[in-house]
Amino acid sequence: MTTATMKRSLLAAAIASCLTVSVDGSCSFCSQGLTVDGSTAVPNSGGQDCASLLEFAPSLEADEFLCDASKEAESLCCPGGGEPDQPEEPDQPEPDQPDQPENVDVPEEQQPGEEVPPETEDTEAEEEACVVCGSGLTVPETTSYGRRTCAQVLLDAAATTADTNRCNNIKQAEGTCCPPPAEDPCQFCADGLTVGEDTAAGQVTCGQAKADAAITESDSNICGRIQSLEETCCPGPASDPCPVCPDGLTVDEYTVISQAQGTTCGGLISDALNVESDSNRCNNMLGAEEVCCPGESDGCPVCVDGLTVDESTVLDEGRGRTCATLLEDALETDPDSNRCNNMKRSEAVCCPPPAEDPCPVCPGGITVDGATPVTDERTCDNLVSDAMLVESDDDVCESMLGLMETCCPEGSE
Repeated sequence: MTTATMKRSLLAAAIASCLTVSVDGSCSFCSQGLTVDGSTAVPNSGGQDCASLLEFAPSLEADEFLCDASKEAESLCCPGGGEPDQPEEPDQPEPDQPDQPENVDVPEEQQPGEEVPPETEDTEAEEEACVVCGSGLTVPETTSYGRRTCAQVLLDAAATTADTNRCNNIKQAEGTCCPPPAEDPCQFCADGLTVGEDTAAGQVTCGQAKADAAITESDSNICGRIQSLEETCCPGPASDPCPVCPDGLTVDEYTVISQAQGTTCGGLISDALNVESDSNRCNNMLGAEEVCCPGESDGCPVCVDGLTVDESTVLDEGRGRTCATLLEDALETDPDSNRCNNMKRSEAVCCPPPAEDPCPVCPGGITVDGATPVTDERTCDNLVSDAMLVESDDDVCESMLGLMETCCPEGSE
């Protein structure tokens, strides 16, 4: 049997094997394991090796044409289909042969009158692999083609024989994975991107938009949609740039801010140069400083001279926040953050300035226990401290004076 015939038989067997196991949905590849080093490269596969192919094959459906295409690589990664080696049969003793004259070659099983063919090496050419995108991809490797990516398409092609229907089917992906440059390319960010390539622009990144423009004709509707992303991908320098991390990053530039959007601290700094400081986008960027340039500080300066009301004064009953917890939280808050600005609004409750002419409640002091209640929530101590913050001509002062008889009976007469 010739080498070519044997390969065709093995290929037919591989296809039949895939079809017969389609019930469990899994494509079998080198079922007994690799018999070469896992780092052995698979030609024309976009940098794949035998180990990655072994991991990739189970993601294929058993009845998918790419399953038996992948199995073509078994001849490289596990010669013999990964089947365990068969035990060698013990040598059988040869029957006695009559003595032959020296230096006389006798061909095996030669029949009388049969011409002895000259000894030749196997000259059949190796079957070539299917070539797809021979000059390389012109789109990102992650570009989708059906349920596959362009990188996986190259891997499928490397495991497929040229001049087959399967190869012809795979070549149809070239329109997606390696389309030729446009005759009159769409002009996009002609002076280059002014933000990071990973900057999100709608459902794509600026890097992908730039690659798409190179294969899109300038007079197409698609070109117009791509050019609408220039405001994000190549805006002009701002007249007053957003002051993000003015002293520089204090973390690695590849530190991720948002995994979903693919933004990094390095990209944030370059993007900020093109964003005006008074814009909403700048405010959002400043919120990422605690990730990209966190630094030591004394916290948010709230009530720096101390509380002027009881520390148990409630700010948010539902969340259990009081003036005491306000000061605790302020110590851990960036003084330049929006959160700090919100905290400072509570100073009117927790540390209001003393009155110019305080309400004269118990001017001679309390003559009872300071914990004596005057209302359901306030005590005599609270009454006196609150009075220091209320002007004497305020209506609230008049109500406070009415409670003096509880806290300083002698002084209320």
